[in-house]
Amino acid sequence: MWCIALNACFFLFGAAPDYQPILASVQMPVVSRIEDATAIVVPAAAARQVDAAAILARVDAGSLLITEGDSPLARAIGLSFDGPEIEVTQVEDAGSPRLAIVWEKPVKLVPPAPPPGAKVTVKDKWTGAPLAMVFPHGKGRVFFLAAPLQGYSRFPYFIQTLITECGVTPPFRSDRLHAFFDYGYRTGVDVDYFARRWRHQGGMA
Repeated sequence: MWCIALNACFFLFGAAPDYQPILASVQMPVVSRIEDATAIVVPAAAARQVDAAAILARVDAGSLLITEGDSPLARAIGLSFDGPEIEVTQVEDAGSPRLAIVWEKPVKLVPPAPPPGAKVTVKDKWTGAPLAMVFPHGKGRVFFLAAPLQGYSRFPYFIQTLITECGVTPPFRSDRLHAFFDYGYRTGVDVDYFARRWRHQGGMA
């Protein structure tokens, strides 16, 4: 009942070191049994070892699946990887298309072809190739990343996408939370720029 009330309890395949701290930072619960989960995370390191049919059955029944990269699981959910390889250095996120997101190290990958009904949330800056997308599968949804998450560095709006596109409800929310910013360390940046960023992220500035 707890997971139903919160709308999402996550089950992580493998160690999933990129996902554990991010989910913990917003108090998203992680469960030890897949039977208790409403959201399933399959990182690239585990994507070739899981039972794709069993996972798809859970997604078709209404679960959320988050997975990464070209794998038998990714192809089983309807993705194809038949295009040319690209080298990703900079991306655009639909959450903030004007924000320059530069990856620390270039990543070579073959981007997937979006299935019907997919919403691309992150694309390559130079080719427009899709790098993250959300799409329906049965009664559930799939949140696909073309490259491993790697903390906040590659997909900084990961949590926002979970909330706005995947229907995940944060366990804690407050309209009366106050945040204080020490401007002394960023005196070279226009404060109006900060205010716009804070308002975009849900704060009042």
